[in-house]
Amino acid sequence: MALFPAFAGVSEAPDSGSARKELDWLSNPSFCVETVTTLSQQAEEAAALVSEGSPLTRSPLKSELSDESDSNRNLRQASRKKKKEKKKKRKHQHHKKTKRKRGQSSSSGSELDTDSEKDKSPRGLRGGNRGPETLSQEKNAAAAAAGPRCVWLEDIQALTGETFRTDKKPDPANWEYKSLYRGDIARYKRKGDSCLGINPKKQCISWEGAPTGKKRAHKHVERYFTKKNVGLMKADGVAVSRQTDPPSSAPLSFIPVKDSDDVAPPVTTWLNPLGIYDQSTTQWLQGQGPSEQESKQPDSQPDREDALLKARVEEFNRRVRENPRDTELWMAFVAFQDEVMRSPGLYAIEEGEQEKRKRSLKLILEKKLAILERAIDSNPGSVDLKLAKLKLCTELWEPSTLVKEWQKLIFLHPNNTALWQKYLLFCQSQFSTFSISKIHSLYGKCLSTLSAVKDGSILSHPELPGTEEAMFALFLQQCHFLRQAGHAEKAVSLFQAMVDFTFFKPDSVKDLPTRGQGRSLQDGGVNLTAGRNPYLPALSGFRRTTKAESLPGAVPCGLAWSSSCLATLRALGPHLLHFSSTVSQCLSAITRPRSFLLRQLVEFFEPFWDSGEPRAGEKGARGWRAWMHQQERGGWVVINPDDDDDEPEEDDQDIRDKTLPRWQIWLAAERSRDQRHWRPWRPDKTKKQTEEDCEDPERQASTPPQEGASHGVLFDDIGQSLIRLSSQALQFQLIVAFLQFLGVPAGFSPPAACLYLAMDENSIFDNGLYDEQPLTFLNLSFSGVSCVGRTDQLGCRRWTRGHSREGEEFIRNIFHLVMPLFSGRERSQLCSSWLRYEIAKVIWCLHTKNKKRLKSRGKNCKKLAKNLLKEPENCNNFCLWKQYAHLEWLLGNTEDARKVFDTALSTAGSRELKDPEVCELSLLYAELELELAPDTRVATAARAVHILTRLAESSPYGPYTGQVLAIHILKARKAYEHALQDCLCEDRVSDPAATASLSRLVSVVKCFMLFQYLTIGIDAAVQIYEQVFAKLKGSLSPEGPGLEASACPPSVSSVLEAVTLMYTSLLRFHMKVSVYPLAPLRQALSEALRLYPGNQVLWRSYVQLQSKSHSASKTRRFFGAITRSAAPLEPWLFAIEAEKMRKRLVKTVQRVDGREVYATIPETGLTHRIRALFENAIRSEHGSQCPLLWRMYLSFLVSLGNKDRSKGVFYKALQSCPWAKALYMDAVEYFPDEMQEILDLMTEKELRVRLPLEELELLLED
Repeated sequence: MALFPAFAGVSEAPDSGSARKELDWLSNPSFCVETVTTLSQQAEEAAALVSEGSPLTRSPLKSELSDESDSNRNLRQASRKKKKEKKKKRKHQHHKKTKRKRGQSSSSGSELDTDSEKDKSPRGLRGGNRGPETLSQEKNAAAAAAGPRCVWLEDIQALTGETFRTDKKPDPANWEYKSLYRGDIARYKRKGDSCLGINPKKQCISWEGAPTGKKRAHKHVERYFTKKNVGLMKADGVAVSRQTDPPSSAPLSFIPVKDSDDVAPPVTTWLNPLGIYDQSTTQWLQGQGPSEQESKQPDSQPDREDALLKARVEEFNRRVRENPRDTELWMAFVAFQDEVMRSPGLYAIEEGEQEKRKRSLKLILEKKLAILERAIDSNPGSVDLKLAKLKLCTELWEPSTLVKEWQKLIFLHPNNTALWQKYLLFCQSQFSTFSISKIHSLYGKCLSTLSAVKDGSILSHPELPGTEEAMFALFLQQCHFLRQAGHAEKAVSLFQAMVDFTFFKPDSVKDLPTRGQGRSLQDGGVNLTAGRNPYLPALSGFRRTTKAESLPGAVPCGLAWSSSCLATLRALGPHLLHFSSTVSQCLSAITRPRSFLLRQLVEFFEPFWDSGEPRAGEKGARGWRAWMHQQERGGWVVINPDDDDDEPEEDDQDIRDKTLPRWQIWLAAERSRDQRHWRPWRPDKTKKQTEEDCEDPERQASTPPQEGASHGVLFDDIGQSLIRLSSQALQFQLIVAFLQFLGVPAGFSPPAACLYLAMDENSIFDNGLYDEQPLTFLNLSFSGVSCVGRTDQLGCRRWTRGHSREGEEFIRNIFHLVMPLFSGRERSQLCSSWLRYEIAKVIWCLHTKNKKRLKSRGKNCKKLAKNLLKEPENCNNFCLWKQYAHLEWLLGNTEDARKVFDTALSTAGSRELKDPEVCELSLLYAELELELAPDTRVATAARAVHILTRLAESSPYGPYTGQVLAIHILKARKAYEHALQDCLCEDRVSDPAATASLSRLVSVVKCFMLFQYLTIGIDAAVQIYEQVFAKLKGSLSPEGPGLEASACPPSVSSVLEAVTLMYTSLLRFHMKVSVYPLAPLRQALSEALRLYPGNQVLWRSYVQLQSKSHSASKTRRFFGAITRSAAPLEPWLFAIEAEKMRKRLVKTVQRVDGREVYATIPETGLTHRIRALFENAIRSEHGSQCPLLWRMYLSFLVSLGNKDRSKGVFYKALQSCPWAKALYMDAVEYFPDEMQEILDLMTEKELRVRLPLEELELLLED
């Protein structure tokens, strides 16, 4: 191959000049001498053409001639001529001679423009006739003419496609610059990224730098959610309508289709010979335009829509004029404005204003506000209209103005509990003005005002129905607010004070009102302010007879006390306790305290609270009443406790591993202190402790002001929140709520008004034992509300692990204190809750496989069960027998458990199916036998049939001896059928007998379904459920969350809910042990969830069932329908959980051994769908202030890796839930770099920080 491959095809010239000195560079063996000859000849010809001014052809490196026009050639030659002239000035004199020689031979080169083939032969002849000497001279001249720098490809005609040369002259600029001159670098275009001649399977080329090919303009495909397409979708569509036919007399059951004979034949003309053109096309062909009436036809449709809207507006105006007191009509008129503003032609004044008005949110708000103001003028007492106005003005007014309007509304309606609820939520969600102390005092003001309304102290506003229940709900909301903010000590102190204030009130002050309006009274120059003696407030109520007539509610008798006597009694009060008590009892008997006494009942409670005596849950607590009586007798006798009880528990170390990051150490220590320090700290006198022994001053319980306590739980923190509960049902719910607050599964859930505010942990998604044991799982029903002392990480499995040693002792003391206060069903429920709490801790030990702790806790649990059953009231308590037998079964003592069951059923006698507790006991026994190992299922099924058969017989129960005879099964089936019919036909009214009837109905249906399943099959059980469902659905009235809502007696709704839970559990068990379609279970769950959208157990079953399906469309449609129609938040939460489960499933499929692989199942936008669900849930009624929903949203965004958006969501969550400490702790975990800022924010908002960073630094140094 030649040195210059571009000249490899040129004919070879004689090699006579190769020995010359100036041609030594041609000694390269790969170079051919023919190249020089051809280069010399072509250079001479090109120079001759330039000198004579003849046009040169811009020929490519091939033999064909160019077809360019003469004008283009002249332009190119002119530019080349200028460049040549500049080069000639820099050359030597012998360049001019070479130019003349090329000028002489240019005449023959002028004919090259006509034919390329004719050009070759003369050039070849001329080159061949020259001698060696002439050839060498021409070579030198060509080299000099071409110059040392460049050769124009247009001046050379070659036969190949490769042309290049080597420049030997050094360039000094290479020393000054980092790269070659860009003009010296050849330009090229690379077609593709491959290379010819390589094996693509084994070799590849990595091209450096940017691709040289042109970037093709990639047109982005616009989706439906882009701004342009959203605008198109918002545009008004044209309604499609047909000509209305005259109505026929008979209704048509089908849509008639006209026959071709009924259609008129088309009119044919010379312009429309086939009759297929419409009228407008025919007019266009004739050169005519439409008439004026036809040109206005397209506007007829919007005109009709505007006319309809105007008619509706006029109708609303007419109706509100005729019925100005109809608040629902006013609210409908306000909601109608959204529809009106979608078609703003009604209010458009000039052209171009329609679009502006259509997109103006402020215009809609102002229009609604004007309507609401008119409505309020007509209905000044309507709270709903005023609330709607305040909600509307949230977008228009400043926060300060909004707060003032809320305060005015509260002042006008102090007796409206729903208004107080919304006002508290509004103040809690105002981040700019939020602080714990401010909201806590606001709760106290709310409860004290409602108590005054209930007691009759506020005469201007009467008590509304349901005030006491609403006050109790607000009290629970305050306790959970303090728990979530980290102030667990204050929350526990509130419950302690309410227990003493409600159940241990002294007899002498039972009839006093909760609060008065004053704290002192000047009587004849003597200040009757009470001292520390608890009886002087009663004495201050006495007046002298001379002023009795002038005082409202004066003492009707002639009893009078002089000022000196009062002063003496006040001074000697501590020494005359018995006498003063007698006097106070006498006075309370002869006076009317509701309208007369100005001192408050709460102030009677303050001396006891500040006395330092043990309170509810503390060791040695006896209550307020016992303390008052004992004070009359000279105080308590202090008994030294046993040494074993004083053995201190080893304190847990706050920092166990100092090598961890700083934020992890803080989180672990903070959670550890939250778990151990939730009880108020008080000095133990038996251990000679003082106030100075408390490491954390905020844990201290209240102390008298003279002792100088400035921290902890003071009486002022709880005094305003104390309320009177007169209903026995509410009093029992107070105890159950306190136990549930402490983590005891008492079967209580907060009321619907504050349930979603208290939800802060995701245990609602944890199936637990439900998957393993669908029939006998232990449903603890915590409803997503964390217990006191728990601030675990989101996603931790919720188990009843128990508290520390002191915490467990606190719970035991509560049970010992309150159980003597109740009897019958309430006492039985308390005992059952206590035993369930211990069983739950045993189950946790079983799952953690901690054998040492399992043995000790199992022993303590059995000891508790036996002690409870030894009490005379509990001998025939079958609920306790059931819990005890279940405990033995869980511990693996199957035979012992069977003995317990047999003993309990034997003591029941022949009650048949009339006792619900016996039915539940037999049902659990049969279910446990049925869920035994598969290899013994036949024998256990026979045992279960025996249990349910003997339950329906009139004879006493006997242990299992063998297979049950068919005749006994038939008799038992008849007995079940009769019992079911009797229960369904009974009339139910709201009395205790109806409660027992409903409980019996639930038990009978459950036992009958299981009996039919064991003896006939699953289809027979399905028939029983369908019969009961059809019977009870007609008289159904859903009542909130349903069965788990509270500890209230059952209703028809709760009966059907319990039956549905049993039915779904039975179907799940049957699908576990055999093959059965999913359709019956899916249908049953769908129907039940439409009735009970707040039932978490049903939602867990539904989500787990639908997660097995590959198609998510049905599930999404069902969730969409429920969320649009139901108020509870559970549908939103479980819809999000279902999508997250699907996303985890897809991610699992896309990974093999933890490595990324090609996606076999596309994600199909699951991430965006989950984010949209979160946003919609947050905009719902209860979602914006649910800490659990915000925690889930923040965790999901962090899992995606988008920290910026996650931080934005965190601060957005603080705008709605600034009190939730769990949100701040999640932020510390997700954003460790912002730890200092987050803790400063917590301190600013007065959230409880148990381990400040300064203390953490000291602990790390130690």
